[in-house]
Amino acid sequence: MKGFISYFLLLVFGVLNALDAHSTWLVLKPNRYRQERNPFARMIMKKFGVKRGIVIIKVGILIPFIIFVTQYLKDDIKGFRAVFAIADAIFSLVVANNYRIYHKERKRRVG
Repeated sequence: MKGFISYFLLLVFGVLNALDAHSTWLVLKPNRYRQERNPFARMIMKKFGVKRGIVIIKVGILIPFIIFVTQYLKDDIKGFRAVFAIADAIFSLVVANNYRIYHKERKRRVG
């Protein structure tokens, strides 16, 4: 992995995943895991609770993903950047949707 852009994309990936965890928690807390659309994530959250489930999913999936991509594409800078640019775009949409749902439900509960 070389260059500022690669490190920046990796940093953005980390920040977006932290925001994904936060926004998922806001939508699903305390135990509304039934709203989770990903059946695997829903199963983990049902078994371990929402908070622990989010941590388990993030650690269990994202760390191996980062290790795999950085090792597999360590000599392919364009491929590395493409993978993380796409992942960043996807997680941007996920985070925006989670916060949209949270604000929509919050308005519904308050007003």
